[in-house]
Amino acid sequence: PDPPQALWVEAPPPNATFRVGEGLRLLCHARGGHPAPKLTWSKDGRPLSEAPPQSRSGHVTSRALHVTLAPGDNGANFRCEAAPARQGAPPTRSAPVRLRVI
Repeated sequence: PDPPQALWVEAPPPNATFRVGEGLRLLCHARGGHPAPKLTWSKDGRPLSEAPPQSRSGHVTSRALHVTLAPGDNGANFRCEAAPARQGAPPTRSAPVRLRVI
């Protein structure tokens, strides 16, 4: 088993501000990995199970997260993680996405 070569998130710019009730879509991508990595989303270190199923196109695996912003999302860290390729190995983690919600 091989871990993904790259893991990244499509997200708004860090200085973007959002209003409570707005919908937001974050998209996580992992390039490579064999077998295809299992992508999961977390908020402040807690797994989020409501993300839609992941998809694969060529060598890239993707998983979206749709968020309806609430006051508790202000300053929250959303992160995408690829499960470890082999037992005992650390997962591959994305940089955190921190949101400003007013």
